[in-house]
Formats: sequence, C-alpha cells, structure tokens
Amino acid sequence: MRRNVAMRPDFPWASYIGSGVGLIGIAWIVAYYFSDGALPVPSWEKWNLVAGIVLVSASIVAASRQK
Repeated sequence: MRRNVAMRPDFPWASYIGSGVGLIGIAWIVAYYFSDGALPVPSWEKWNLVAGIVLVSASIVAASRQK
C-alpha cells in the first residue's frame, strides 16, 4: 500500500533571495563597523548589529527553502 506524502514545495527563487538578503546583511554589519556606528542608521546604535544578524539569519532560512 502506497501513501501520499505531502512534499515540501520547491521555490526556485529562494537561493537568489537568500543570497541577496545575506549580502545586504553582511554589508550592513561592515558599514556599521567601518563607520564607527555612524552608518547605516545612526540612531539605532548597537541595534544595527542585530539588524545585520537578522538579515543574515533570514538569508539562511530563505536558502533552506530550496530543494
């Protein structure tokens, strides 16, 4: 007897989105360090690091959607 197993849908664009978001996250962190906290958003102070890490984490999640 054969069961119908629900397969995870394939998102062919996931790797492109993951790569783009990851590069933006890395650029965010690099800009923060090279500008001594003056960029990308000066009022966020240390939260700029959190924003960069969230973007890099989101890229990993997006890339994991690819089969």
